[in-house]
Amino acid sequence: MNEIYKGMDNAAEQIDNNFKGIKDYVIEQGENYTKWNSGKLECWGEHNTQNVTLTKVNTAGFPGYYTNDIIIDLPIDFVGKAFPVASLDGQAYRSPFISSIFLEGTKGLGVIISQFPRTWSDVTVSYHVIGRWK
Repeated sequence: MNEIYKGMDNAAEQIDNNFKGIKDYVIEQGENYTKWNSGKLECWGEHNTQNVTLTKVNTAGFPGYYTNDIIIDLPIDFVGKAFPVASLDGQAYRSPFISSIFLEGTKGLGVIISQFPRTWSDVTVSYHVIGRWK
Protein backbone atom coordinates (compact mmCIF):
# COMPACT_ATOMS: atom_id res chain seq x y z
CA MET A 1 0.00 0.00 0.00
CA ASN A 2 2.89 2.40 0.75
CA GLU A 3 4.15 1.99 -2.81
CA ILE A 4 0.80 3.16 -4.18
CA TYR A 5 0.97 6.34 -2.07
CA LYS A 6 4.61 6.84 -3.02
CA GLY A 7 3.66 6.55 -6.71
CA MET A 8 0.81 9.05 -6.24
CA ASP A 9 3.18 11.43 -4.44
CA ASN A 10 5.70 11.20 -7.30
CA ALA A 11 2.94 11.85 -9.85
CA ALA A 12 1.71 14.88 -7.88
CA GLU A 13 5.27 16.22 -7.69
CA GLN A 14 5.70 15.81 -11.46
CA ILE A 15 2.41 17.61 -12.12
CA ASP A 16 3.53 20.44 -9.83
CA ASN A 17 6.85 20.71 -11.68
CA ASN A 18 5.02 20.87 -15.02
CA PHE A 19 2.95 23.85 -13.82
CA LYS A 20 6.03 25.74 -12.61
CA GLY A 21 6.93 26.33 -16.26
CA ILE A 22 3.72 28.24 -16.93
CA LYS A 23 4.55 31.94 -16.88
CA ASP A 24 1.08 33.41 -17.23
CA TYR A 25 -2.49 32.27 -16.91
CA VAL A 26 -6.03 33.64 -16.86
CA ILE A 27 -7.25 34.67 -13.42
CA GLU A 28 -10.57 36.24 -14.38
CA GLN A 29 -12.79 36.20 -17.42
CA GLY A 30 -15.87 38.34 -17.83
CA GLU A 31 -18.11 39.45 -20.62
CA ASN A 32 -15.71 40.76 -23.30
CA TYR A 33 -12.56 40.84 -21.16
CA THR A 34 -9.79 38.59 -19.81
CA LYS A 35 -7.42 39.39 -16.91
CA TRP A 36 -4.08 37.59 -16.78
CA ASN A 37 -1.96 36.91 -13.69
CA SER A 38 0.90 38.97 -15.16
CA GLY A 39 -1.30 42.09 -15.17
CA LYS A 40 -2.18 41.93 -18.88
CA LEU A 41 -5.76 42.88 -19.72
CA GLU A 42 -7.57 42.16 -22.96
CA CYS A 43 -10.92 43.67 -23.88
CA TRP A 44 -12.97 43.31 -27.06
CA GLY A 45 -16.38 43.96 -28.48
CA GLU A 46 -18.54 45.69 -31.04
CA HIS A 47 -20.24 49.08 -31.02
CA ASN A 48 -22.96 50.15 -33.45
CA THR A 49 -22.96 53.78 -34.54
CA GLN A 50 -26.19 55.38 -35.71
CA ASN A 51 -27.25 58.90 -36.64
CA VAL A 52 -23.71 60.26 -36.36
CA THR A 53 -23.04 63.89 -37.24
CA LEU A 54 -20.13 64.54 -39.59
CA THR A 55 -18.19 67.81 -39.50
CA LYS A 56 -16.32 69.10 -42.53
CA VAL A 57 -12.65 69.76 -41.90
CA ASN A 58 -10.37 71.47 -44.43
CA THR A 59 -6.88 70.81 -43.18
CA ALA A 60 -3.89 70.72 -45.48
CA GLY A 61 -3.74 67.28 -47.00
CA PHE A 62 -6.61 65.75 -45.01
CA PRO A 63 -9.86 67.40 -46.06
CA GLY A 64 -13.00 65.42 -45.38
CA TYR A 65 -15.80 64.77 -42.93
CA TYR A 66 -15.13 63.56 -39.41
CA THR A 67 -17.23 62.45 -36.47
CA ASN A 68 -16.79 63.94 -33.04
CA ASP A 69 -15.21 61.54 -30.56
CA ILE A 70 -17.32 58.40 -30.26
CA ILE A 71 -16.73 57.09 -26.74
CA ILE A 72 -17.28 53.37 -26.21
CA ASP A 73 -17.64 52.22 -22.59
CA LEU A 74 -15.27 49.35 -21.84
CA PRO A 75 -16.28 46.67 -19.31
CA ILE A 76 -13.20 47.11 -17.08
CA ASP A 77 -10.61 49.76 -16.17
CA PHE A 78 -7.16 49.89 -17.73
CA VAL A 79 -4.08 51.14 -15.87
CA GLY A 80 -1.47 53.10 -17.82
CA LYS A 81 -1.11 52.73 -21.56
CA ALA A 82 -3.33 50.55 -23.68
CA PHE A 83 -3.09 49.58 -27.31
CA PRO A 84 -6.40 49.53 -29.18
CA VAL A 85 -7.08 48.28 -32.69
CA ALA A 86 -10.40 48.45 -34.50
CA SER A 87 -12.09 47.91 -37.82
CA LEU A 88 -15.36 49.04 -39.34
CA ASP A 89 -18.15 47.17 -41.02
CA GLY A 90 -20.24 49.55 -43.08
CA GLN A 91 -22.27 49.58 -46.24
CA ALA A 92 -21.46 52.68 -48.27
CA TYR A 93 -20.19 53.62 -51.70
CA ARG A 94 -17.01 54.90 -50.11
CA SER A 95 -16.76 53.14 -46.80
CA PRO A 96 -15.88 55.13 -43.70
CA PHE A 97 -12.55 54.55 -41.97
CA ILE A 98 -11.09 55.05 -38.50
CA SER A 99 -8.85 58.09 -38.48
CA SER A 100 -8.07 57.96 -34.76
CA ILE A 101 -8.46 55.48 -31.90
CA PHE A 102 -7.35 56.08 -28.31
CA LEU A 103 -7.99 55.25 -24.65
CA GLU A 104 -10.24 57.88 -23.04
CA GLY A 105 -9.59 57.87 -19.29
CA THR A 106 -9.32 54.36 -17.85
CA LYS A 107 -12.55 52.84 -19.13
CA GLY A 108 -13.39 54.50 -22.44
CA LEU A 109 -12.33 53.86 -26.01
CA GLY A 110 -12.35 56.94 -28.22
CA VAL A 111 -12.89 56.55 -31.95
CA ILE A 112 -13.00 59.19 -34.67
CA ILE A 113 -14.43 58.03 -37.98
CA SER A 114 -13.80 59.76 -41.30
CA GLN A 115 -15.75 59.63 -44.50
CA PHE A 116 -15.68 61.38 -47.83
CA PRO A 117 -18.12 62.30 -49.28
CA ARG A 118 -20.50 63.24 -46.51
CA THR A 119 -23.03 60.47 -47.06
CA TRP A 120 -23.16 58.55 -43.79
CA SER A 121 -24.13 54.96 -43.29
CA ASP A 122 -24.37 53.37 -39.89
CA VAL A 123 -21.33 51.25 -39.10
CA THR A 124 -20.22 48.71 -36.53
CA VAL A 125 -16.88 49.29 -34.78
CA SER A 126 -15.17 46.00 -33.85
CA TYR A 127 -12.37 46.57 -31.33
CA HIS A 128 -9.67 44.78 -29.33
CA VAL A 129 -7.68 46.57 -26.63
CA ILE A 130 -4.60 45.19 -24.86
CA GLY A 131 -3.17 46.86 -21.77
CA ARG A 132 -2.77 46.29 -18.05
CA TRP A 133 -5.06 45.98 -15.06
CA LYS A 134 -2.27 46.23 -12.47
